[in-house]
Amino acid sequence: MITEALSGVAIGTIAGIVPGTHPNLLATLLASQSATLILATALAHTVTSTLALVYLWYPNEDTVLAQHPIAQLSARGLGHEAVKLLCLGNILGLTTATILTPFLLMALVVMHHTLAPYTVIIVTCLVLFFILHEPTISRKIGAVLVVILSGVLGHITLNSDITDPLFPLFTGLFGIPALFTQFAPRPPTRRQQPTDMVRPNLLQLATTVLGSIVSVSTLTLLPGMSVSQASLMSTFLLRIKKYTYLVLLGSTQTLDYYFSLLSAQTLGKTRNGALEIIGAHHFTPANQWLFISVLVFSTALATLATLYMSRHFPHIPHPRLLTIIVLALLFGAVLYISGHNGILVLASAASIGALPLLFKTNRTHLMSCLILPWLIRYGI
Repeated sequence: MITEALSGVAIGTIAGIVPGTHPNLLATLLASQSATLILATALAHTVTSTLALVYLWYPNEDTVLAQHPIAQLSARGLGHEAVKLLCLGNILGLTTATILTPFLLMALVVMHHTLAPYTVIIVTCLVLFFILHEPTISRKIGAVLVVILSGVLGHITLNSDITDPLFPLFTGLFGIPALFTQFAPRPPTRRQQPTDMVRPNLLQLATTVLGSIVSVSTLTLLPGMSVSQASLMSTFLLRIKKYTYLVLLGSTQTLDYYFSLLSAQTLGKTRNGALEIIGAHHFTPANQWLFISVLVFSTALATLATLYMSRHFPHIPHPRLLTIIVLALLFGAVLYISGHNGILVLASAASIGALPLLFKTNRTHLMSCLILPWLIRYGI
């Protein structure tokens, strides 16, 4: 098992620095391998994709809200500080949750039975909250349009016979628009220097980590809710400052795997794409601590690798050429996995995914591609 975990961390670390790759894509390609290898790969990718976010400005559906504080740090030559804050969140969130596992197992079951009768109402209210959270009327209108269009596309795609429909859907909604932003002019940035200038205090860290545990554990029980939405909720409720937000995001990323694992073991439900591909039947109370150990081990190794690579991350002389290559690879991957219909979904999703950039709205509204189909199925 250690060999499989090490192999998974190696694969995930290499893939994580490549823009456009996704843990679900890796899990799909490795579907015939062991649960340990897939889990370690997906988690290592999640941790090391921090480098693509900070140094290549490539966000995914979980990290779209982090671009502004990261851009501010990079402009000051403090990109490595952003990486450290994200990695600090990765470690603190998972370590704290692991210590609290017996309590969190009971809390998850109680919360499930408490919230289950009201899930449709809660999800609907959260969608409305995220829309109303937009600062201006025009952005609220844009958010409504994004919610409707992404929801309709998600409903059509998920009810089609396309192989692995989430791959072209998510790649189009989040990946392609993010890659096209690489062609836009960027603000000038200083040479990145490893420093120790950004230091959140202990009270901020404790509040952030505990807030992320509460938000992720709650949203784990709600269909279609993403890590970025959990981070947004915590930021709103706890008034988290801009740089501490990066700690929050790092924490929610690893906690997403942790609570998905607990949910699979106690409720038989997986909300994480990689765990869904592995299958909930692999995760039982008997091997609970085995897979939690894999989570901790993979996160620790991937974090060390990320911090090391951040100090030595090379300057990319032709980022637009890299973007074109990645776009071609994603197009080929979608065609190979999902066929010609997958390409249609990819193109449609990319068009909708560009709307938040046009309206300057939050890209978390695009998660309605999962929420609206669920509401149509269970709420109507």
